[in-house]
Amino acid sequence: MLQWLDCVLQTTKAEVLTEKATGEAEGLSPKPFLLRQAGQFFYNTSPLAFKKLRGDQYPLGEDLRA
Repeated sequence: MLQWLDCVLQTTKAEVLTEKATGEAEGLSPKPFLLRQAGQFFYNTSPLAFKKLRGDQYPLGEDLRA
């Protein structure tokens, strides 16, 4: 399930992260802008990607909690 969500959001991830940084810098609540950028009813602002986590030497659970 996590991998599916990551794949769905992967195409808009860079734009969402940029929008988040812009909104925070301007002191705005970025949520509506992030939803628009993601084109979904949810978004992911984590810099982590599931593909990178799978290849990490550390247990996946620790990365997900971080």
